Amino acid sequence: MAVYLDDREADLEGRTLGELLESAVRQLQSNGRMVVEVQLDGRTLTGDALTEQAAQTVSPEQELRLVSAAPGLVARQALEQVRQELLGQQPVLSDAAGKLQQDQAGAAFTLLGRINDVWLTTLQTIEQAARLLEVNLAELEVDGRQFSDCTNDLFAALQELRRQVQDQDTSALADALEYDWPGLIEQWDAVIGKLVDATK
Repeated sequence: MAVYLDDREADLEGRTLGELLESAVRQLQSNGRMVVEVQLDGRTLTGDALTEQAAQTVSPEQELRLVSAAPGLVARQALEQVRQELLGQQPVLSDAAGKLQQDQAGAAFTLLGRINDVWLTTLQTIEQAARLLEVNLAELEVDGRQFSDCTNDLFAALQELRRQVQDQDTSALADALEYDWPGLIEQWDAVIGKLVDATK
């Protein structure tokens, strides 16, 4: 088989894809790098496809290409991407509030579903980046506040949002989206910024 690590021929141990990846990880650890992309015969494997292929033997006719990167770079790119997505919700919040004020609750709730997805992705990315950077979120301070204070604010706001939706309290919901949620976005932008600083 032909095996390449960062476009250079690599001498890795193992026959299956999983074994070869483990061998690559061991080699990269000494340089403080990690595998970020796996290509088998020109096809990039991610998620379930990578898991399913892990036990498969890589035949002599196949070509395996691995790409590595420093954890800090991986974390920074992920954080910057989710940061842009989060900041991009500012006009969406205003749009949703406007639709509620125009008695277009259905359209507003659709937008809220998308906003919720962005928040979920944001939290997951922050947790993953913190692990890569070996940052203890329990000790992270942002503008004089603990990370736990930021999460408590967010979870309280989400709980109140769910109550407003369930009670069809569109007036209070519109006000919250217009006046409260932009501040939460700014707060979490600062959290992300703090972690981005840790990648430098």
